[in-house]
Amino acid sequence: MKQSVKSIRLWDRDYSVLSLISQAPYSVAQIAELEFTSVKKASQRTKKYFDAGMAHRLAGPCDCPQGKGEFIYWVSNKGRSIVSGGSAKAFYGSANVRQWSAARINHQLQINQFHVSMELFCRQAKNLKCEFFHSCRHSGGLREMGLIPDAILILRNERLKKRLLHFVEVDLGTEPIQGDDSSSIETKLNKYLEYFDSAGYDKDFPGMQGFRVLFVVDGSKRAGSIMKLADEMQTSFVLATTLDAVNSESVCREIWLSPTCNSKVRLIKSLD
Repeated sequence: MKQSVKSIRLWDRDYSVLSLISQAPYSVAQIAELEFTSVKKASQRTKKYFDAGMAHRLAGPCDCPQGKGEFIYWVSNKGRSIVSGGSAKAFYGSANVRQWSAARINHQLQINQFHVSMELFCRQAKNLKCEFFHSCRHSGGLREMGLIPDAILILRNERLKKRLLHFVEVDLGTEPIQGDDSSSIETKLNKYLEYFDSAGYDKDFPGMQGFRVLFVVDGSKRAGSIMKLADEMQTSFVLATTLDAVNSESVCREIWLSPTCNSKVRLIKSLD
């Protein structure tokens, strides 16, 4: 498949990259991990998207731990139209992302890094596939409950035809764990508990039998505090791990804390 847009001839990989950055801004290194053999090649190719008006870019802020010193790319209206095959508006305008704080950019890139690790793990695993959605694109019962997870992850065992739904929460320690504050972890878990008890997930994701909430947090102490709260609230569907424990080799292995188990658990046990 190829198509000429200005001076660029687009190949299948280009469509994959444009589709990726149409969902959220990704760093060059993250794009490289998913679609290229090196950061240099990813940098050269994404620069061509930028020059052709198919993508916007922003230098990673110096005080942004993730993505520091490299460009971050997201699709333009032109690039979005190419991905959709017709006239379409990009989810993020040129000015939108440029107005983000370093903390918000870092948070988005940490969400992306979880996606990269999960995707690479699944590519290496037998029969395991993943679908990852930046959930700002999702509507329905979740939003009615006031729940906006950072991402939605569906793991699928191709051989057994099993699917498992996850809501991903990347937590950088900016929200209180307990309390009635609307941003607290306790409030969030109460909403997930209500969503679970009402079986709202079955309307939003037909055929799913329950779900799990994955907290990826900044530090083992905070992960332990969230597990203690989950145990007190009897929210057995909650798992937690730390940012530094997640990579393409470990993400589905025994790195997850569970309120119902004294030892760390695997993420995909129920898909075996």
